[in-house]
Amino acid sequence: MAPIARATAAVRRTDASARPTQAARRSKSDRRLIAAALKLIAVNGADRTSLADIGVSAGYSRGLPGERFGSKQAMLEAIVDNMSDWFAAEVEKDRGGRQGLDAVRARIAAHFDAVVDAADATRTLEMLYIESLGPIPELKTRMMAFTGELVRGLAGHFDEAQKAGEIDAGLDCIVLAETCLCTMRGIVLQSFFHSDRARLQTLRAQYLEFVECFLSAHAGKARAPAGRPGRPRRNN
Repeated sequence: MAPIARATAAVRRTDASARPTQAARRSKSDRRLIAAALKLIAVNGADRTSLADIGVSAGYSRGLPGERFGSKQAMLEAIVDNMSDWFAAEVEKDRGGRQGLDAVRARIAAHFDAVVDAADATRTLEMLYIESLGPIPELKTRMMAFTGELVRGLAGHFDEAQKAGEIDAGLDCIVLAETCLCTMRGIVLQSFFHSDRARLQTLRAQYLEFVECFLSAHAGKARAPAGRPGRPRRNN
């Protein structure tokens, strides 16, 4: 379930037989504040979204976000943490215990699925990436950390693939992971310009074809395609 939908569903669930505790009420209002922030930032960007805007949009006072999170910076970091936790859970669900290249494929699919399943949240995340390089530089460290988490996740599966002989041992797993992530991020940003799901699916299919061609060209010896010609030896 997408972050906004999950937060909204959680807000709506109530237990009529029990009076909510203070902690439960706080948790509910925090989720509503983050859900409101995701929607507003997806449209206006973080720099043009104030804590007061978020409080009113969530149905609370203008001052509640500041009271709860302390600062706009802290709330933006809480949004990134929320997205990080959600995406990690989605990846594990999609991966289903797979390792190596199958896990790489599952992670790639999860990235693109997030654009459809959590469009506002994904757009907000991309906004934060961009704005951390401009009007909100204090967010750059957290965005770099989140990017590092994504890279390490992909690199870990490429490493599994090397150990299983699926790809050449000489490939740099970190570079592979960074290349994949940067390419996917570019495709996602392009999809936001077009606002066209059909085009996103076309770009996704083309990217997956590129990935498969690369992996085939760099298949490890244990999985080398039958009849593949060897590299000609140079004469000294």
